[in-house]
Amino acid sequence: MRDASRAPRACILFDPTRYNQGMQSSLPIFLSQLIGLAPHLIVYIGGIVLVAVWWRRAPSAAMLAVIGLGIMLLSSVVGAMATSYLINNRTGATGSFAQTMSLVSFAFSVLRAIGVGFLVAAVFAGRARIGEGRAFEVQPASGTPDRWSGA
Repeated sequence: MRDASRAPRACILFDPTRYNQGMQSSLPIFLSQLIGLAPHLIVYIGGIVLVAVWWRRAPSAAMLAVIGLGIMLLSSVVGAMATSYLINNRTGATGSFAQTMSLVSFAFSVLRAIGVGFLVAAVFAGRARIGEGRAFEVQPASGTPDRWSGA
């Protein structure tokens, strides 16, 4: 008969021998979550670099974009840290743990939504309002009737 303690581990996220061992055992979970978040993290970091390069074009929009991207980057990394810590240090009933994980997930989701709000604000920062002057106005040629006014 095969020894159950030598059975291959199917998933690194569920290993009963790792509970309550502190942050050392949280590292594999944290790294696996970062791998899953890698596309987002690359976009956030790349966006911050591009904003820094183009800062002089629109400084107010750039500031809002950096704030938004920074919030999303930090909330993703800190959220992964918090989740891995909670998984390894869980105690109590399963329902309590699920509720805690839901609250943590919701909190970091709200933070990321705030970051997206800053990005949306950056899109419209410094833009001219409708009716305000544009870079140049197109005037009809003199002596030609304006086809919109019926003259």
